[in-house]
Amino acid sequence: MNKEINTCKECKSDYFTKKSKKENLCPNCAHYLYGQKECKHEMKRGKCYKCHWDGTFSERITALIERNDKKFKNINISIIVTTVILIISLPLTIIGLIYFDSTVLSLTKYSFSRNVLFFLSVFGVLVSIPFLIKAKAYKKRLRKEIPYLN
Repeated sequence: MNKEINTCKECKSDYFTKKSKKENLCPNCAHYLYGQKECKHEMKRGKCYKCHWDGTFSERITALIERNDKKFKNINISIIVTTVILIISLPLTIIGLIYFDSTVLSLTKYSFSRNVLFFLSVFGVLVSIPFLIKAKAYKKRLRKEIPYLN
């Protein structure tokens, strides 16, 4: 088995030259930096027997992975919060439409608070729907741009 070995300029790991499409980068670094096809590493004795990578990550790639994971977690949190707001606001808006007092600024305590709640729920629906659409589009774009995200 005569395989040519090179050293990755990014992570300093040895790798089989023919396993990477990027010159001077191991398949792992090429995957994270340029979206190249990922090696399904199978480690034996501290090296991947497919590409000879030793499992090291450079600081740059570690920071890149952490930054992208944080972006993905934040967008998931935004989607969850927006969905909860929508789930709460939508029924309140429907109930408010049914029981809406035509004298919007009525001075009776019950009528006024009911109308304020209705306006807040309408606001929640009107704000959350476009935000949810944009958040899901951003998540889709992230998945496309960053193929290694979970």
